[in-house]
Amino acid sequence: MRSNLGIAAFTIVNKQNLYITVNMKTLQCFKTVLILSMVVFLTSCLDDDDSKWPLNSVYTTIGEVEKESDDVYYIDSDKDNKFYVQNVDVLKNSNIEDGDRIYAEFIFVENNTNRPVNGSEIKVGFVYKVLTKDIKHLSVENEYEIGDDNIDVSNIWLSGDYLNLMYSFFTDSKTVHYLNMVTVDNPKKAEDGYLYLEFRHNANYDFNEVNVLYNGLVSFDVDDVIQADSGMKGFIIRVNRNKGERFYKVDLKDIGENVPELPDTPRPLAE
Repeated sequence: MRSNLGIAAFTIVNKQNLYITVNMKTLQCFKTVLILSMVVFLTSCLDDDDSKWPLNSVYTTIGEVEKESDDVYYIDSDKDNKFYVQNVDVLKNSNIEDGDRIYAEFIFVENNTNRPVNGSEIKVGFVYKVLTKDIKHLSVENEYEIGDDNIDVSNIWLSGDYLNLMYSFFTDSKTVHYLNMVTVDNPKKAEDGYLYLEFRHNANYDFNEVNVLYNGLVSFDVDDVIQADSGMKGFIIRVNRNKGERFYKVDLKDIGENVPELPDTPRPLAE
């Protein structure tokens, strides 16, 4: 298992209002499963030397790409680290642009002579462009479009200005699905200091029996809602899972860069 910059934690709220704290350890990398991204998936092949990287030397991060010049890019991570990318071609060949939010797996480069002292030089072996969305309010006008089809969530964590979710659903690998995070007029759960949200999925009538499982990662910008309520403690998130409705409690005190591993082959089948 690769090294990680943290372990995500959240609480499951069951239908009897009992809170069960769950520590979500770093996910295993499922090499044989085709993976779904909400946006264009970006990957790079490792050369022979890279393939010999020891697993315990590979790290993960999520953040925004910043461009200093044509040949100098760095990842401004959600934990305010600067990771200067040595193999910039990986980003360029994957059409990564200045300001894009990405998930990356990398190793540290020991020879850091060409970078500022306040940044670390890295070599990226895997890069994934993460879709970012704003929170919407569910209304009569948009309820049909937003939908409420089954979807599973394997990890939720707060980092930077974002609420991040690792999700999975079944698809024919051709149909575009739609994902949203919404506020509602009539919350099903309530607790002082916690904003109630619902993670919504519109499968776009993709219900074939031969569908396969896909996984992906999405980030929702929650900075405005946090700043608007000084007494906010966190979020309660409803998910319509394949095995039934589930509620997740995410605390602001756990905010950090708790990045789980992604499988290696996400695909652009949701937005």
